[in-house]
Amino acid sequence: MKRVITLMSTYNGDKYLDAQIRSIMDQQGVDVTLLIRDDGSSDGTLSLLERWRKAEPDRIEVIADNNMGFVASFSRLIKEGLKRYKEAEIFAFADQDDVWLSDKLARGVKAIEGKEEEYAGRPIAYASNTMLVDSELNEIGLRWRCGDIEITRSRGLVENFATGCTMLFNRKAAEIYDRTYRPGLKVHDFRMYQIALFAGCFIWDKESRILYRQHSGNQIGSQPFWGRMKRRLLKKRYKEHTLEKQNRAFLRDCGDELDPEGRALIERFCDYRKNLKTRFQLLANREIGYSRRESDFFYRLKVLMGTV
Repeated sequence: MKRVITLMSTYNGDKYLDAQIRSIMDQQGVDVTLLIRDDGSSDGTLSLLERWRKAEPDRIEVIADNNMGFVASFSRLIKEGLKRYKEAEIFAFADQDDVWLSDKLARGVKAIEGKEEEYAGRPIAYASNTMLVDSELNEIGLRWRCGDIEITRSRGLVENFATGCTMLFNRKAAEIYDRTYRPGLKVHDFRMYQIALFAGCFIWDKESRILYRQHSGNQIGSQPFWGRMKRRLLKKRYKEHTLEKQNRAFLRDCGDELDPEGRALIERFCDYRKNLKTRFQLLANREIGYSRRESDFFYRLKVLMGTV
């Protein structure tokens, strides 16, 4: 069986953590090792982790550390995973509050193995849809409709279809991420998605093998339109240049891994504010944008304002 190093960052998660770890330990068809880094919890998380570590000493390792934020924490886990498990070929991200179906990892491993010959020596990543559930695991519905998904480099400049807790990736992807990581990175799963999409292979699975728990700390799309609008205005998100900065950082950090076509695409996107012509060219480009109308509306509004 293929060994999968599962990387979990925890922070004050004792309410749902037990069920998540149990679902990871119960994965079928793979050899699971769970490497957990606690990001400075102050509740009962560390005690719970210690009980699991004693129960599964050959399969669970725990790193208790100071708070550094989830992106830095997952980035540290990648570094530790590469260092501690030098023979490992497949890694996976895990959140602390979901529940995995028993074939989640095996399904991802099979998908990656199917691309290994074609993309030998290159990064490969897999991600899937997510089944949204409430705090009691009652189904709400799939996060993504099949018609929403369009995996292209152009779309990958702005929209991330790779929810971190669904992701598996090969060692090459982990090595590139670790070698190019710099403090200040905003989103770890988007970076891993872009590494695979631009430098290797990204695999999308329309089915979900995960129950993605929605609660007060992580709800998706829970506010009505005017509530989301108010939040954007109050936080001045229309002024942040978020996507431009993110793609400039990706080009700076991972440019050597990209082919000329990929570099040119990112450069054109990042230089859209050069003049009115380049701004309107980006506005008119229907290959770059969001799958959902509301998000795409705000994206194109920011293009006009020069704040993408």
